[in-house]
Parts: sequence; structure tokens; C-alpha cells
Amino acid sequence: MRTTALIVGAGRGERLGAALAKQFQACGGHPLAWHAMDAFSRSGEVDDLIMVLPDPSDLERYLGGAAAWPLPVCAVAGGRERQDSVAAGLAMLPSDGLVLVHDAARPLLPARVIRDVRRAAMVVGAAIPVLPCADTIKEVEGGRVRATLERRHLARVQTPQGFRVELLRRAHARAREGGLQASDDAALVEGLGAPVVVVSGAEENFKVTRAGDLLLVEAILADRSKKREEPA
Repeated sequence: MRTTALIVGAGRGERLGAALAKQFQACGGHPLAWHAMDAFSRSGEVDDLIMVLPDPSDLERYLGGAAAWPLPVCAVAGGRERQDSVAAGLAMLPSDGLVLVHDAARPLLPARVIRDVRRAAMVVGAAIPVLPCADTIKEVEGGRVRATLERRHLARVQTPQGFRVELLRRAHARAREGGLQASDDAALVEGLGAPVVVVSGAEENFKVTRAGDLLLVEAILADRSKKREEPA
């Protein structure tokens, strides 16, 4: 089944506190978004890439341009909110096939996660990678604890999130009609009553949000490079 990686990197990354948007911050010699693109390009699981960026010209300015990649790549301008940006990318797709929606600020994406999400989405229609919650989670309001949530029923959600294109389009259309906003695409699909299955995520597949995260990514990339150079 034809599969497109839709990489969302249209935000400004204010929490990082830098003049340059975080998806274009350099780590390991390349922008964060480059590493996400590279992970999909090397995975053997996708047929093409759609980059959702602040401006389509950013593909050439920061990411080498379409000709630099082994898979077809196109760029589209994002919207005000992440949900708007995903919708802009979806508009570029045919009605059939699968789409894997990924955050450009998750540069250390393992091929295993791409594979598992894609295969589960092919079978069920929607799949997301998750990790268990190690911490106790409490619901808080007005400076007071309202409830302690049952940790064994909770999971930390990552990307890529995989969907049949037609299903995700219906979910976004319903959200627009109802004026609904959600923090991830799976929530919109859940709103249709459609099943969403989970696969195991990866700890290294974290989202860069603060300056310290960039240092961690740099350290992990340096360690990977060192291991590749070591004699067998």
C-alpha cells in the first residue's frame, strides 16, 4: 500500500528560545528536520515525503531541496495550528494509501517504529507508538489535586502516527465542521469512533522542546557516529 511520510515542521519553536525555528536547528551537522527526513528515507517503508514548513522555500533553504533526497519530496506551507498544518499536508495526498504523520522535532526516529506503525495501520486503519508512564500522574486544577490516575491505563504518545488517508481526512473534516481542536491526529480519529491500535514506541524518539534537548540529541548522534567508526 502506498505510504507517505507527512513531516510537520511549521512551528516557530518559541520554547527553545532561539531565533531560528527548532526544526532548522543544527544537530550532528544537519537540521533536526533533516534527521527525521533521513530516517524515513532510509526505512524502506515509505514512497514519498511531504514536508509541512513555515514556507515551502525552507525545503531548499535548510534541507537541501527535493533533488537531494532519494525519494520524491514536496513542501507545503503550514497553518496557524498543528492541526491546520497536517490538513495542509493531507490536501496534497491522493484519497487512497497510508500516511505517517510525524513531528519534525523528533529527529531520532528508529526504523523499527516506522515499520511497526505502518504495518499496524495497514491492518486496522490507525496506529500510534506509545511508551508506558513511569511516573504517577495526577489530575490537577486550581493548584489542587483532583484525582490520581491509574498509571497502568496511561501511555505517553509519540509519532509517527499512521492512518489510512481516507480515515484521517474524514476525521479532520469532522473536526473543522465542529470547531474541534486536538493535540494529536489520533484524537480526531477516536472522535469518529474508529479503533486506534498501539505499538511500542522508543525512548530515543523524544520531541525536542528545550535547549537541553538539543544537547542530548547531539550527544546521541555523536555516540552513534563513534560506534559506526569502531572496528567490528
